[in-house]
Amino acid sequence: MCDRNETLNRCRKLLDKEWLGDIRTPTQRDGLRAAIEAALAQRPKDIDALLSLLQSAGWEVKRGKHIALREPGQSRFKRLDSLGVGFTQDDLAAKLSADRGRVRKPNRGKTQHQPQAVNLIVDIQSRMRQGKGPGYERWARKYNLKEMARTLTFLREHDLLDMEKLEKHTEAASEKANAAFRQIQQIEARMKEISQLKAHIIQYSKTREVYAQYKKSNWSPKFAAAHEQEIALHKAAKKAFDALGVKKLPKVSDLNAEYAKLQREKDALYPDYKKARTEMRELLTARENVRRYLEMDGQPTNRAEQNRKKIQS
Repeated sequence: MCDRNETLNRCRKLLDKEWLGDIRTPTQRDGLRAAIEAALAQRPKDIDALLSLLQSAGWEVKRGKHIALREPGQSRFKRLDSLGVGFTQDDLAAKLSADRGRVRKPNRGKTQHQPQAVNLIVDIQSRMRQGKGPGYERWARKYNLKEMARTLTFLREHDLLDMEKLEKHTEAASEKANAAFRQIQQIEARMKEISQLKAHIIQYSKTREVYAQYKKSNWSPKFAAAHEQEIALHKAAKKAFDALGVKKLPKVSDLNAEYAKLQREKDALYPDYKKARTEMRELLTARENVRRYLEMDGQPTNRAEQNRKKIQS
C-alpha cells in the first residue's frame, strides 16, 4: 500500500508497476472545471485573482463581457457561462464574495486530517514549448510526482485500482451528476417561464382597457398612434400566451406559490448535486492524471494490454 509516509519515488515505482489501461480523455470543459476547483482551493480574493491563478496554470484568458478560457493546444475558448451551475461568472463571484465574508472559528478540538483534492498534473512538454525555463521544468516534475502520489492514494482509498472498475465508477458518477444537473435545469426553466408569464399577465392587465378601446374604435390609426406602446405590450402578451399554450390566465398568486415551491425543490436538490459533481470531478481528474502519466513514461495504453493485465491491489 502507498500511504502518506512513503516517499514520492516509491509511489512512482508502484504506479509504474500497477497502472495499465486505455483511458478516455475528459472534455476541455471537464479539465477547465477541475482547474477552477484547484484554483479556488488556493482561496483567491476575487475573480481577477482566480483568473491569474488559471493563467499561471497555463490557461489562456479572454476577458470582456463574457470571460472565456482556453488550454494550450485547444482551438476554441470556453466561456465560464457554458460550464454549468456553480461555474458561471456570477456563481464564482458570489462564492468568492461569500468566502471573503466567512468568519473562521478557531478549532479548539482535535485536529482532523482533511485530504487535499487531486489536481491535474502538468503537461511539461507543452509548457516548455511556450518558452518556460528550466526552473519551471524542475518545479513541474516535483509537482507531478506529488500529484501522482496523491492520485494513487485517492484510488487506493476508494478501491479503484482496477481500470474497468474506475471507468464504471467514473461513468456512474458523471451520469449521477448530469442527471441532477438536468433536474435542476428543468426546475430553473419552469421558474424562468413563470417569471415571464407573470410579467406578461401584469402587462396584459394594465393594457387590457386600452386595447378594448382600440377595438371599439374599429382599429383607428389615430387611436393606435396615440397608444402605440400600450397596444404593442398587449399584443406581445397575447403572443406569449399563445406560445406557452395558455388558454386561461392563471392567478399571479398561484404562480407565486408554484415559484416558491420550485425554489424549495431546487435548494433541496443542490447539495446532492454538488456532492455528485465533486465526486465526478475527482474521478475524472484521477483518470486523466493516469493517462498523462502513462503517456509521459511511455507506458502502453491500448485496450488489448488493458484486458491482458489487471492491476493487482
